[in-house]
Amino acid sequence: MNKKNKKINNQSKSESSGKLKKVVLDVAIKFRKISAVSLIRAGIITIIILTLISCGFGFYCKAQIERQMQFVWQAVFLTNGQVFFGHIKYSNKIEIIFTHVSYLRSADKAQEVNKPSEFSLVKLGKELHGPTDVMRINRDHILFTEYLRNDSKIVQSIGN
Repeated sequence: MNKKNKKINNQSKSESSGKLKKVVLDVAIKFRKISAVSLIRAGIITIIILTLISCGFGFYCKAQIERQMQFVWQAVFLTNGQVFFGHIKYSNKIEIIFTHVSYLRSADKAQEVNKPSEFSLVKLGKELHGPTDVMRINRDHILFTEYLRNDSKIVQSIGN
């Protein structure tokens, strides 16, 4: 009886191992199909996530630069000869938004040839019509801008 049981056990083992091999092959075939599609999906999702991360990092860096620029004194030279001093709060292709604005006003009305001009620094908003301390300047009217050092006479005058 032991021999019969062993024979039956061996047959059932070989049948079950054959079934197991078939199941494993079926799963492997399905897994290959699924894994190819899954790899493509995972690759696309990875590309989208990396793109979003890099865009977010770019916007973060731009925001940090703009935030730092709000505390840097700059001079904006316009096409009509005027010069304004302040902080560039925001800029795009069309305009800049300038805050804490000051400008130079000629103190002497009669200009003599050999006499040096005297200027006074005026803070925007102190005029008769009472404008706010924010200016929107069209980029078409800007010749150039300059960064001002903290030890410049203009920055020291504005600070006082």
